[in-house]
Formats: sequence, structure tokens, C-alpha cells
Amino acid sequence: MTVSETRVLLLHTGGTIGMRHTDRGYEPAAGYLAARLAQIPAFHDPELPGEPVTSPSRFGRRIRYEVVESEPLLDS
Repeated sequence: MTVSETRVLLLHTGGTIGMRHTDRGYEPAAGYLAARLAQIPAFHDPELPGEPVTSPSRFGRRIRYEVVESEPLLDS
């Protein structure tokens, strides 16, 4: 089976999904969202380490994504 790809650009401007827990509560953190996505099996194919791409779906497609962050990231 040939695997085709869809490319997705994720623009991260801040907010709850990209915040990490600190001693002062939750704060936006540069690079945090991309790092967390890489740890979630649905967003990371273990056969392609280091590449932001999903495993092939049951339809034979992958999603290759890139996370671009604004500066500064805003608190929600």
C-alpha cells in the first residue's frame, strides 16, 4: 500500500493547550506544544523518529505537520 501525505501548518498563538505547569501556575512556553505532540502516539509515528508525522491511517494517509509559534505566546 502506498502511503500519501497531507501537510498541515499549525499556528500556535498561545492559550491553554500550549501552556506548561510551573510554580506560578500555567504559563505559555515556547516549543512546549510541539514537544507534547511528539509524545502522543496519535501525532507521532515511532517508525519515523524526530519527524512530525502521524502513523498511516486505515485509509493509507499520513499527516505531516509543522508547528509555528507567534512571539510572544499569549496567555489564555
